[in-house]
Amino acid sequence: ALVPDGAALNTAPEVSSVLQTAPFAPFAPSPLKKSIADADAVVVLSEAACGAGGVDSAAMGRLMKAIGERTRRLVYVSCHGVERTSQLPFSLQNVFGNLDKQRAAEQEAQLRAKLGIAAYSVVRIGKLKDDASAKRYLAEVAPGDALNADIGYGAAATSLLKVLTRSEAINATLSLASAPAELLAISDDDDVWDDQFLTLVGPELFRKRVRTPAAQLANWLREWALEFLKPGKKLTTPVQIVQLPNGVMLRFLSSGSSYSDFDEVEDSDTKWKQAVAKRAAAERGSEGKPDGALRIVAEDSPSPRVRVCRAEMGEGVVVKEMSEATVLQRLERDLERLEASLRG
Repeated sequence: ALVPDGAALNTAPEVSSVLQTAPFAPFAPSPLKKSIADADAVVVLSEAACGAGGVDSAAMGRLMKAIGERTRRLVYVSCHGVERTSQLPFSLQNVFGNLDKQRAAEQEAQLRAKLGIAAYSVVRIGKLKDDASAKRYLAEVAPGDALNADIGYGAAATSLLKVLTRSEAINATLSLASAPAELLAISDDDDVWDDQFLTLVGPELFRKRVRTPAAQLANWLREWALEFLKPGKKLTTPVQIVQLPNGVMLRFLSSGSSYSDFDEVEDSDTKWKQAVAKRAAAERGSEGKPDGALRIVAEDSPSPRVRVCRAEMGEGVVVKEMSEATVLQRLERDLERLEASLRG
């Protein structure tokens, strides 16, 4: 741990006995670089998220420059709200630009990772609280900036250890919060962590518990997805419907429009064949080039549910925000109707 001059760490005896400390001097480049030269992993606790003793956003650039070539993992602990500065209560927290500064500090970490660190993680947390009496240190995990709740010291520390070792957290931005009752009801801690970090794969956009068995629900999802090919119900982005063993994938397609070669001779017969092929492809939902996708699946474990996550998000693929929002809204609405019909 890097500790400023005159500061003391308030740690449990079992931690103090194995914890090595070094001076934190953000405005003295040589001593700072020497302090972390041999670190395989660097975890940066921001002042905004962790309070006094944390790294101020103004010092983040200097700290990133001091990280050596040996470091293979970088974790930056930030706070909730950096992507929601136009929403309450975060707009009030950002009156003096505090959240904007945190966003800039996160970007410093991401930029440093691109310049030679194998993996980074940005972890956003809420207000830290005492959880010394807790029997288990668990946390809710969500991609991006989705949560807004406190978290205990023990749960936060345990989560950071998981982030350092989980492949799902590599090059990911995630939020942490205290574990809700439904997670605490699961007896096996490993099952909880596996299921929570699963939200980072894709990442996940939607998760809903249902009563419908997964096999029945998977068939329903395949039929439901075909609605997006019907006139008047199509998305702003064309889609191709791909059946999966446990659900369906909506593959977004680029327009596929292109110019013909200048020297190409195009007669009426060629134009007719092209038009027929284009119409047939559109009816199949396969016109255009793949441009990202949504996987919509039904699962039985740990309980019957539907999950939606992004897929095929290669380099340069742009998120289809409007189409995704439409899909999720319709899915939420139609699942409610399905569940209501089964209850009736």
